[in-house]
Amino acid sequence: MGGGNGQKAKMAREKNLEKQKAAKGSQLESNKKAMSIQVRFLQTLGLICFVSLILFRYFICYFSCKVPGNLLILLYR
Repeated sequence: MGGGNGQKAKMAREKNLEKQKAAKGSQLESNKKAMSIQVRFLQTLGLICFVSLILFRYFICYFSCKVPGNLLILLYR
């Protein structure tokens, strides 16, 4: 048969200690890495949105000079 509660608690503490040793690095370090990935993603997304806005404005100017008439009608045909 298995032993008393004290022995079971000691075994559980030893298992938890082994699990903690197996995990390398701290949680703060992993959080910093995750934040850096999020920042890179958001910077890239912001750049894509900015370039898209610039290109949209360029095409608006281009078509307004090339095509007479209402530009909105041409865009939604």
